Amino acid sequence: MAERFPKPDVPQSIRKLPAPQPGMAVPSPIAVAARPAEPSSPEAHVPGPPAVAPAPPPRPAVVAPLAPERFKLQLTISRKTRERLEEARDLLGHQVPDGDLAEVVDRALDVLVRELRSKKYAETEAPRKPRLVEDKGSTRHIPNHVMREVARRDGHQCTFVAENGQRCPARGKLEFHDIDPQAKGGAPTLSNVTLRCKAHNGYAAEADYGAEVVARSIAEARARAGEHGTRPGTRPGDSAGARAVRRDETAQLIRRRARRPPIRARIVALHHVEHPFPPRPDSRCRPEVVSGPWRAG
Repeated sequence: MAERFPKPDVPQSIRKLPAPQPGMAVPSPIAVAARPAEPSSPEAHVPGPPAVAPAPPPRPAVVAPLAPERFKLQLTISRKTRERLEEARDLLGHQVPDGDLAEVVDRALDVLVRELRSKKYAETEAPRKPRLVEDKGSTRHIPNHVMREVARRDGHQCTFVAENGQRCPARGKLEFHDIDPQAKGGAPTLSNVTLRCKAHNGYAAEADYGAEVVARSIAEARARAGEHGTRPGTRPGDSAGARAVRRDETAQLIRRRARRPPIRARIVALHHVEHPFPPRPDSRCRPEVVSGPWRAG
């Protein structure tokens, strides 16, 4: 429809949603049903406090096509997000003089996508020279150059193909999958690693190891995480006292290293050590530059 009947771009706007008015009240059916009718009692005619209408739920985000290459984006954001958006527009005042919000969002998403791809697929503008990796399944680590090439080759999409020849269209929650499992001798090489979505990666794991083994492994991992309460920056079985002791030891090590003289000063000091034996005449060292009791003079 957007190709046959294109629509013009919608005007840009940032407005505050109306807050629920405190005067708006609705009868509470629970309160009315809980109180029995007593015509003879004067308290039966006393109305209770009015119930305030609940706040309307936030509107869902909308991405609607307007033309073949144009879309309408409508969503609800917080005050903090609005402040960041306005600050980004102000900082881009020289590059985007008209303050086009679409251009600001596009630049922000470009930076975010590059950062996320760098973390997930090790993508970088200046990759290092790859190191040689033995063709053995001795490590679960996937080299960075393998992750980059796999992501580029697979097009950042799940590579599972159904029996009817249709490829899985998933692009979210992608994981690196070993065609030949690592536990069975598979190596982290370009020919053995592919991208799979979480569902199809689990399906392949069940086919390789069995559904019972996979379910037991998942249950054990969840039990360990719940028992130890692991989170970033902690270790399994850590307590508050153990973390405090480790912080004290780290602080003492930093203080000891700060008191040590620089490496250059230590090297200079070594040149002035009294050597017990003078250098041989046929040695390559020159007596005029060697410090010690045998120095020429």
